[in-house]
Amino acid sequence: MEIFQIKNEEEDLERAIAEIRRVSRRAIQVQNSEQIQERVREILEKVKKEGLSALLELNEKIEKKFLSEEEFKLKTRGFFAKLEPDQRKAIELAASRIREFQSISLPKNSVLKKDGELIETEFRPIQSVGIYIPGGSAPLLSTVLMTVIPAQVAGVEKILVSSPPEVHPYILATLDYLGIEEVYQIGGAQAIASMTYGIKELELKPVDKIYGPGNLYVTLAKKQVFGEVGIDGLYGPSELVIIADSSFQGKEKALAYDLMSQLEHASGFEAVCLLSPELKLAQRTLEYFNEILDALENKLLREKIRQTWQKFGLMIVTANLEQAFELANEFAPEHLELKIKEEKEEKEKKEKKEKSYRTQILQ
Repeated sequence: MEIFQIKNEEEDLERAIAEIRRVSRRAIQVQNSEQIQERVREILEKVKKEGLSALLELNEKIEKKFLSEEEFKLKTRGFFAKLEPDQRKAIELAASRIREFQSISLPKNSVLKKDGELIETEFRPIQSVGIYIPGGSAPLLSTVLMTVIPAQVAGVEKILVSSPPEVHPYILATLDYLGIEEVYQIGGAQAIASMTYGIKELELKPVDKIYGPGNLYVTLAKKQVFGEVGIDGLYGPSELVIIADSSFQGKEKALAYDLMSQLEHASGFEAVCLLSPELKLAQRTLEYFNEILDALENKLLREKIRQTWQKFGLMIVTANLEQAFELANEFAPEHLELKIKEEKEEKEKKEKKEKSYRTQILQ
């Protein structure tokens, strides 16, 4: 990984844009693979027709785990109490903040009475949702919190969760804290099929809508079942762009950890990008990132992150903050962090750019 600095306005800027386009469009070819789409179609059909027997077969073949019928459904009660006090406190704090924000974000009903007519918009909660929590290299407690809590705040009656075996104790502890009791050890496309069609033997009933991210198989499965069940969206590999100015100097370690937090998903297709007009800030962030990476105890994870970092990691020193905004807009990332001084002029620029980001994402 080398820091790219835009010195020549025209030539260097074109190179930076080319690199951003390469990285931001990295997964298109893989997602269009007919072979993978056909394999997903076969899994969905098999689970739909064969139910539990299909799960038993696919679980052993794909997940390399043998589970009996009784082991597919998990109990969560008691797991939260087993955590260390600081771990419980962290979950409680995060949950409280998410719940508070979701509460003020609920859409409001509206009524218009005019000329003897009544026009009304009324929002009602979905009756049942299925939430997919990815497995992989790290327990994604944030995914649990940021999918389950919005459903609870909205008033969803039935919430079930599915995650690949073996489900991490931290995931079970978070679900225990949130009061979720219907949890299944089912991963991949077969989990999406189970929540769409139900598994009679497990008393797993079809849900109205499926939420949660996942790997390519999960994403393509959601795409194929859409129409038979609602879905939240189709998400590609995780990506993050950070824009930082001089006001964030001295906090480069936090930037490095934020970059690492996306790469640790470890699918091999994550992308991260730091944009800053400050060369020293970029250099220091890179130093911290390498230190954090070298200190990872999991050798397999460390090497996978290193490879992804080399392929899809970018650090670009821009001529100014406005240029950083333009490059971020070219990327149109899944996650955008603005580590900048909130002066009035910059805030207006940020708001203008955020509208553009949202437009590109919706397109």
